[in-house]
Amino acid sequence: MPRPRKLRDGKIAHVYLERETYGLLQAIARREGKSVSELIRSVLESWLEGEAKTKYGVELVLQEAAVARLDGSRAMPLTSVMLADAQRAVAGMKEAMRRMKERLPQIEEEARGLAQEVERLGRIAAEDRPMLVGGEAVSGSEYARRRMPELRRRAGELLKEVEEYERARRKFFKVAYYPWFKLRKEVDLDTALTVESDIAVLVEQIGKIRDRVWRLKARLQRLAGDSEARVGVRW
Repeated sequence: MPRPRKLRDGKIAHVYLERETYGLLQAIARREGKSVSELIRSVLESWLEGEAKTKYGVELVLQEAAVARLDGSRAMPLTSVMLADAQRAVAGMKEAMRRMKERLPQIEEEARGLAQEVERLGRIAAEDRPMLVGGEAVSGSEYARRRMPELRRRAGELLKEVEEYERARRKFFKVAYYPWFKLRKEVDLDTALTVESDIAVLVEQIGKIRDRVWRLKARLQRLAGDSEARVGVRW
C-alpha cells in the first residue's frame, strides 16, 4: 500500500461507518492502490465538484473551499501572475464576443453576397460572351478573371475579423478556462466568484455561436482562396 500523500493544510474529520461499509471501502482502496482516507477524499472531492455544485450552486462550493483562505494571507506570486493573465484573457474574450455578436449577422450577409457574386461570375465565365466593361469589350472569362481578386480580397478582410475572434477564444480557453480549475482554489473568495461567473457566461455565449462561426470561417476560407478555375463555390 503506497504511503498516503501529505495534505498541505489538512483537517481531521471523524467519520463513523458501518463495519460492512468500511470493509467494502478497504477492498476498493486495495484494488485502487490507495488508502481508505485517500479513497474517501477522492469521492468527496468528485461529489463537491459535480453533484454538490449542481445542487447547491457555485457560490456555496467556492465559499466552503475558500474558508481556509480568508485569513488575510496573500496569494503566491505565481498565482497572482496566472490570475492576472486569466483576467486579461477573460476581458479580451468579453470584447471579442461583443464585437462578434454585433458583426456576425453582418459578416454572414456579406459573405452570402460574395458567394452569389462568385456563382454569377462562374456562369459568365462559362458562357464567355463578349461584355462591355468601362467602354472596353472583354470576354466573359476575362471579366470574371478581373473581378475575382477583388472578391477574394474582401473575403480575406472578413476572414480576418473571424480569426481575431478565434484567437481570443483559443487564448481564453488556454489561459483562463482550463487553468481556472486549479487556480480558483488559490485566490480569495470575491475574486473567485467574479471570475467564475464571467467564465461561465462566456462559455455559454461561445457555445451558442460556435457552429455559426465555424461554418462562416470555412466558407470565407474557400472564398478567399478561390481562383479563376474555382468560381463555383457552393454554400
